[in-house]
Amino acid sequence: MSNEASKQENGQQNEQEDEKHLQTFLQEIRILVPGAQVVGGVLFSIPFQQRFTTLTNAQRDVFFVTFAATLMALALFVAPAAYHRLCAPIRERRKFVVLGTRFLLAGFVPLTLSTTLSAYLVTSLTFGSGPAAITAAVFATFLGGSWWLPSFVRMHEWMRVPK
Repeated sequence: MSNEASKQENGQQNEQEDEKHLQTFLQEIRILVPGAQVVGGVLFSIPFQQRFTTLTNAQRDVFFVTFAATLMALALFVAPAAYHRLCAPIRERRKFVVLGTRFLLAGFVPLTLSTTLSAYLVTSLTFGSGPAAITAAVFATFLGGSWWLPSFVRMHEWMRVPK
C-alpha cells in the first residue's frame, strides 16, 4: 500500500472515530437535558404555591440560589446543542466534542449545588434547619464521592474488571 493510500485510510478511520465520539457526546446531552428541564420546571412552579409564603427569608434565599444554579446547569447543558445548530456544519468534530464536554463539565458544578440545596430546602421544610444542614452535607459528600472523586482519580483506569 502506498504512503498516500495509507494516509487516506487513516483519515477515514479518524473521521469515523470523530463521528462516533460526536454521536456519543450528543446522546449524553439528550440524557442530561430532560432531567435538568424537569427540575427547572418544578422550581419554576414553587413560588406560585400557597406554602411558598410560609418560607423564611433564609429558605427563600436557598430557593433562589437553587433555582439560579439549576438554570445555569441547564444553560450549560444546552449550550453544545445550540452551538452545534448555530455553527453547522461542524467541520472539526473532535474540537467540538472537547468544547462541548467542557460545557457539560461546567454544568455539573451548578447541578451539584442545586441538587444539594434542593435536599437542604426539602429537609428544612420537613424537619428544620439542623437536620437540613446534615442532609445537605451528607448529600454533597455523596455527590462528591459518586460524581467528582471517581473522575478526578480516573477510577476506570485502575479498576480490575473480570474477563
